Amino acid sequence: MNIVTIDNDKLWSKRQKNLLLGSWCINNKHRYQKNKKKNYLISDYHWSDKLKFQNDLKYLYKIYNLFLNNLSSNLNTFHNSKHPTRYWEILLSTWLWTYIVMVFDRWEIIKTIKKNNKNFSVKAFNYDMKNFTPSDGYEFIASQAFSDDWNHWVYSKILKSQTNTNFHYINKKKIQPKFLYKKKNFKSDYYLLNSIFPFVDSKKIYSQNLYFSKKLQAIYAFSHKQFRYKHKMFLKKFNSPLNLKWRLELNKSLKEKDKFVKFLCNLIKYNLPKIYLEDYKDMIKLIEKSKVPKNPKIIMTASDHIYNEAFKFYTAQKVIKGSKYFIFQHGGYYGTCALPHVREKIEIKLADKFFSWGWKDGNKKIIPLFLQKTAYKKINKKNNAKGLIIPVLDYYLTPGTRGNTGNPSNKIEVDKLIDNIELFISQINQNILKVSSFKYQNFIRCNYLLKSFKFKFPNLKFINSTKSTNELSKSFRLIVETNNSSGFLEALNLNNPIIFIYDKKYCSLRKSVIKDFNKLKKVQIIHNSPAEAAKFVNKNYYNLEKWWNSKSLQRVKNNFCHKFARKSDSPLKDLNKVLYGGK
Repeated sequence: MNIVTIDNDKLWSKRQKNLLLGSWCINNKHRYQKNKKKNYLISDYHWSDKLKFQNDLKYLYKIYNLFLNNLSSNLNTFHNSKHPTRYWEILLSTWLWTYIVMVFDRWEIIKTIKKNNKNFSVKAFNYDMKNFTPSDGYEFIASQAFSDDWNHWVYSKILKSQTNTNFHYINKKKIQPKFLYKKKNFKSDYYLLNSIFPFVDSKKIYSQNLYFSKKLQAIYAFSHKQFRYKHKMFLKKFNSPLNLKWRLELNKSLKEKDKFVKFLCNLIKYNLPKIYLEDYKDMIKLIEKSKVPKNPKIIMTASDHIYNEAFKFYTAQKVIKGSKYFIFQHGGYYGTCALPHVREKIEIKLADKFFSWGWKDGNKKIIPLFLQKTAYKKINKKNNAKGLIIPVLDYYLTPGTRGNTGNPSNKIEVDKLIDNIELFISQINQNILKVSSFKYQNFIRCNYLLKSFKFKFPNLKFINSTKSTNELSKSFRLIVETNNSSGFLEALNLNNPIIFIYDKKYCSLRKSVIKDFNKLKKVQIIHNSPAEAAKFVNKNYYNLEKWWNSKSLQRVKNNFCHKFARKSDSPLKDLNKVLYGGK
């Protein structure tokens, strides 16, 4: 049996039967591309079992803490520092959690095929492992983790660890792996907001990317003296060679019997970003040269704690000196997606206060605030508004870490999403369809979903815009959403007519919110199937205002928004109240 790990024809065998690790291994340009007649089987995906997924995440959170503590100790030794674990978690958490989940997922994929097969062979590429060391956490997440070469390399390493596989290397000389972005063109967004007027700018509070609406941001900046400009970091000096001596020492002290932990100990030395080891001191120097508050009382963000290394370094330094760290909710799935949602858990753990869009779960750190993206905004429909606007995004086909956020996390789930949208469109009245559009924006340079829809519906219109769906919806009568997303909650907050086609196969909810979502079903905002949603649209299209403005729907919608997409009549006053007691 020949194992095929990625979508590459060179890895197929003409003599043996081919076993594909997943449906993402074959012809992924679009779903209607005719596959060549080949001798193959496709392995089942282990996380199609949602109970296993839930249990595995609990196990992986323990592994995350194990490696966090060990890396914190090692990095303190390497850098001759005594920083607490919280300091290192602010720096490492996004990369470390993503890395552990991605590697474990691939570990379990190989484990699954072992149960039913014994004799394997693999056609493989031979790489220089040092080329898999990312510059920073963002490069790993955005460029490496979903690339074919990184995945093929990890699968190969796991196969060697778990099985007696015969390897047939395609290349004699070791090759340079290719990632989603070319190394020379990949520029991580390192920046801090420096003071324009150092003598005027507030030295007590420092904020960056709060996801405020334009009006709220302007009012907030003026009232809190946040007059700053985006200062990008120059990374020319970040050329330190890999310190293999240091890297070989990583996790040596871990004496675990767990086979996965042992494997991860051997692999992680190649994938630890340089910014945390070799380039660490250069990053510290760049932060010190920035015109940012030296001793802020409060540091706030809604997104830069995830990807912006400069912000993370600055925050980590100030937090251990006493600065309070506040994180604002930035996504729609927080507070509603099926537990355990670890990113949410880690952010709340790291923050001194976590400002939600209205929900709380008993944790004292979670402060219900309001949906800051829509503050002061209104959606006024045009008199000639017509048709439906259907927002769609492309997702990675290779398995990822989004399996509990309300969005598809692999090709199986992406195909299910496509099925739902196609079934819905196929049953919509043609007169409505003629004036309807897809709203499409590709953030990941994968056109699988877009090409699939264009092939299936060549006459449908596609709007490619950076504007939000709610902003574009002024010209349309109704939004049709298919994900538990920010856009869905923003539409409800803005009182903008919307329906949501809900599929629990890629959008699972935590038990505590199911009753709230069921109430939206009763007033026909949420629909359990594409056919049911299409039937509703065809019947009510010309009376949508009557349906949407009914007292029963508005009452249910407003109650739901109070918990998950809260509106504020006085945003600045409410903000000041949670920041420092209404001052």
